[in-house]
Amino acid sequence: MDILRFIAECHLQKRDIFVQDIVAFTGGYYISASKKLGLFEERGLVTREKDTVDGRRTRIVVSEKLSKLIAQYLDTLQRLGHSYTELEHRSIADGGKSAEETEFAEIARHFSRVRATGDV
Repeated sequence: MDILRFIAECHLQKRDIFVQDIVAFTGGYYISASKKLGLFEERGLVTREKDTVDGRRTRIVVSEKLSKLIAQYLDTLQRLGHSYTELEHRSIADGGKSAEETEFAEIARHFSRVRATGDV
């Protein structure tokens, strides 16, 4: 699971997300987490803001853009009859794909590209 998927899952669970959570998720590498978050910020997917309760902590806020992408993704999976967890396990075999499998594969590629580049 990558950082963006972790952020999406926290968002869907309505959990607060802090930089420290991302650092823990990545195995304790603050620089790696910070660089990724910087890229996500540049692409308008998240913002960082100081926690109002504890100023030492930095909260990750999911942007409307990312929230819409998450909702669009889940809606498409549901429409195609797939669950979110199936995404992690589903692989499309070469040849003989149904129209639904082809569409699912295209969506999975699209969201992989979004995760990698931030382009919608």
